[in-house]
Amino acid sequence: MMTVNLPANKETQSKTNGLTTELRIRKQTRNGRRPEVATTAAAPGFKGEGQKRNGRRTDAAEDGDGDRAASRSWHWWTALLILTGASFATRLYKIEEPDHICWDETHFGKFGSWYINRTFFFDVHPPLGKMLIGLFGVLTGYDGTFPFLKPGDKYGDAEYVGMRVCCVVLEIGRASCRERV
Repeated sequence: MMTVNLPANKETQSKTNGLTTELRIRKQTRNGRRPEVATTAAAPGFKGEGQKRNGRRTDAAEDGDGDRAASRSWHWWTALLILTGASFATRLYKIEEPDHICWDETHFGKFGSWYINRTFFFDVHPPLGKMLIGLFGVLTGYDGTFPFLKPGDKYGDAEYVGMRVCCVVLEIGRASCRERV
């Protein structure tokens, strides 16, 4: 907050019963609120708003609002961690079920297998997501031999869970970062 000290004249300063009233103009904040004009009263010797402490001017924003902002930041991070943990828990619960190909796994699993086997193919969509699915498959032991022909085919001995976990991690990371940016 920016405080502007105006010169003492009849409009800006009056002394009544030992109280000093000052006119302060606040700079427009980043969240779009209109500039406000506020008056403050301080008794002599009172180390509150509008008084000097250790040779410098103090404001309410410096005294108390900073602590509240830090507290709000701490609460925000705590809530984010709790929601992210809950997101992982609910999405990873029984991720190995069903043990057959589900809907888009037909396409994404096939593309991941082709990347693992270094097989050339053409796809009109950007490859990063399918490359990451292939990478997670390799990191979790999938060898790229399952054919991914149609939904409903049983996986059998194929290591498919890593590719599903990849999708969960990428989605939760995207959702968490999207709100913060």
